[in-house]
Amino acid sequence: ANFTRESELTDAHGGAAVRGVAFAGSDSVVATVGDDGQARTWHCKAAQITFESAAGESPALCIAFGVAGGQPSLAVGYADGRAHLWRLTGESVALNGHTAPVLGVDFSSEGSSRYVASASADGTARLWSSADGACVAVLRPPTAGVCHQVRFGVVRTRDLVVVATA
Repeated sequence: ANFTRESELTDAHGGAAVRGVAFAGSDSVVATVGDDGQARTWHCKAAQITFESAAGESPALCIAFGVAGGQPSLAVGYADGRAHLWRLTGESVALNGHTAPVLGVDFSSEGSSRYVASASADGTARLWSSADGACVAVLRPPTAGVCHQVRFGVVRTRDLVVVATA
């Protein structure tokens, strides 16, 4: 990995395409996913890998930072329809249920990040428990199509889930 003064990350996945990037709040840590199926975190100032997931069986397409089970974690979506919750200790929780590529992931915005959301080309968005990976809801937008992205937000102290479809 090479960093410039502006902390530009190049060749993050050994020549494989980088498909997603996320920052860890105020920390100097960036996470990347790529066609090699791996998620990595990097310390920007030291230009060193601080976490590397097991290699996936298909390209990793999207990534988000959050807290799961009190641990800093990554949510990762894959081209084969899988999603995983990776705790930075190396533990992985599978989020199984999508039947097409997972194109977007996000953690709930409340402090404990109780939920992870995923959006898929199968036309659904799913909400998962960040504690054990159980699917707690399947959202089917009223217009059929691909769910491209999902984001949590807060409205009057309540979480809101927004799904982008086409």
